[in-house]
Amino acid sequence: MSKYKNRSGLPVHFDGFMNARQPQDVFTFFDDFMGPSYSVDADTVSLTTTTAALPWTYTAVGGGLTEASCSLVDATYNKLSTLGGIFRTTTLASPDDGGNFQVTGQSFVIDADCGLPLYFEARFRTADVSNTDYFVGLSKVDTEIISTGVDDGIGFLLESGVLYCSTAESSAEKNVSSAVTVADGAAASDLGWVRGAFYFDGADTVSFFIDGNDDGEFDFITSLSVSTTLDYLPDDQSLTPTFEVICGATYSAETFDLDYVYCAQQRYHA
Repeated sequence: MSKYKNRSGLPVHFDGFMNARQPQDVFTFFDDFMGPSYSVDADTVSLTTTTAALPWTYTAVGGGLTEASCSLVDATYNKLSTLGGIFRTTTLASPDDGGNFQVTGQSFVIDADCGLPLYFEARFRTADVSNTDYFVGLSKVDTEIISTGVDDGIGFLLESGVLYCSTAESSAEKNVSSAVTVADGAAASDLGWVRGAFYFDGADTVSFFIDGNDDGEFDFITSLSVSTTLDYLPDDQSLTPTFEVICGATYSAETFDLDYVYCAQQRYHA
């Protein structure tokens, strides 16, 4: 099968899944953050504890109402990594304070009994790796993920400067270090971007991939099994795209950028 540079390292049957014969063979979610009509609006987020602005619902994480501010970043011709839209979250200068964002509605499943392959990918960065914690992936409805732990979810977790491939089922977690050195990404630069992806084969295996230097080449990190209880994959939950960012232990406001979120799953046919 044909392979593209930005798909390098993914399973050989992945192209066959993604290049479905008809677009209706899969259902997808994609947000490139190119306009407030499709993303959380900065003004409404800054005023309330919980804001629903389709498709995302924002919930403050921490002790008060405005634990994070948000903005859609305009592209500039001399910063190519900003082209196509960026959603920027800035935490307060208070440890464990920040924001949680979930797509309204739970549409995706990782379940061997369903047998439906799934692919998730996102591109993200933070300006201060050592003092920013974030989660990007799929989760059930859960408005505080990092400090209290993911109840049921799967994705990429940065804690204390280490990027993990993370899974959780009924609050039992498994975090596998990616061994990828994540660089700081200053807001006014093209640096620090990471692409994370995972693929469920529709049977019993989820494989994780990371492009740690944003060159479009994914490296295989690990595979986890749905049938292995110690891998804690959320195989009994409906999930939704989710990200959360909080300030680390140092009292300083931290910036997190999300370029896009994409998830696709094979549609069921009897």
